[in-house]
Amino acid sequence: MQGFRDALDYCGFKDLGFNGYPFTWCNRRPGDHNVWIRLDRGVATVDWFLQFPTSCIHHLECFHSDHRPILLISDAEQKRFYRKGRQFRFKAMWLKDRSCEDVVKQSWADLFNPDPVSILVRKITSCQVNLSTWNRVTFGHVRNTLAKKLKELSHDEEDGLYRTNPDQIEMLRSEISLLQVQEEAMWKQRSHNDWLKEGDRNTRYFHCRANQRNKHNFIVGLEDEFGVWTEDEDQMGSLASSYFATMFSTSNPTGFDEILSGLLPTVTDEMNNSLKKPYNDEEVLKALHQMAPLTAPVLLVATENTGL
Repeated sequence: MQGFRDALDYCGFKDLGFNGYPFTWCNRRPGDHNVWIRLDRGVATVDWFLQFPTSCIHHLECFHSDHRPILLISDAEQKRFYRKGRQFRFKAMWLKDRSCEDVVKQSWADLFNPDPVSILVRKITSCQVNLSTWNRVTFGHVRNTLAKKLKELSHDEEDGLYRTNPDQIEMLRSEISLLQVQEEAMWKQRSHNDWLKEGDRNTRYFHCRANQRNKHNFIVGLEDEFGVWTEDEDQMGSLASSYFATMFSTSNPTGFDEILSGLLPTVTDEMNNSLKKPYNDEEVLKALHQMAPLTAPVLLVATENTGL
C-alpha cells in the first residue's frame, strides 16, 4: 500500500470525492464480523480538476458483486459554478484599476435625499449598477483578455518585434503583468483564503481552492418529503422555500412559560443596556478596520423588543 500511495503522490493524483453511500465494499458477513470500507475511488490530476470542476464520483447500487460500481459524471454546461444572473459581488481585482475609484465617487455624489437611510440605500444601489456596467463595458473579462494578450505577445515575438518595435513588446508585457495581478486577486477572493497573501503568483493555488469551495457548496439536487429527487433549479427553489416556511411557521403551541421557567437568562440587564446604547462613528470605524479585507459587513437593525 505504501508503494501505491507513493505512486499517487508521484503522479500528483487527488481524490475525486463521491456522492452516495460512503462505502463501496462489504465482506457480507453477519453480526460483528460485518465490514464496510471505501475501496473503490477515482483520482485525477490538478489540471483535470481545473478543466472539470463540477465532476463527481457516484456510488451506485449493486446486487451480485460485493463491490459497488462507481460512476464518473463529468462537468455539464448547465451545472457550471458561475452562471449568468448571479447576485452582485464587489470584486477585489477592480481595485487594481484606477478608474474604479472614479466610478464609486461619481455614484456616491450623484444622489441627494434628506432621509439618511434612504440616501444610503440608493447610493449603494447606484454604485452597484454603475460598477456592473463599468465592469462589463470598460474593465472587461480578465481571463479572456489575459489569454488574448498572451497570444498577441507570442505572435509579436515570433514576428521579430523585439527588433522592429520593442515598445510594442514592452507595452504588452506591462498589460499582461497587470492582468495577472488582477486575475490573482480575483481567485484569491473566490478562494476565501485569508492566511496566504497575494504577490507571489498564487493564482493556480487560489483557483484550486475556489473550485474546491464551490464544489463543496454546490447543490446538485434536492429530495422532497415524499422521496422524489429533483435537479431542476425552479423546483429546488420551491422545495427550499416551502421547507423553511414550514420550519419557521407555528401551530400555536402553548405552555411555554412552564418549559422556559427552568432556563436561566444569559443576557443580564447590564449587558442588555450596553447593547442598546447608541453607537458612534468611532465604534463603526473601529469595527470596519477589524474586519478581514475581503469580508462584507452585515447590517443589523436595532429593535426595542430584543435589545439588539
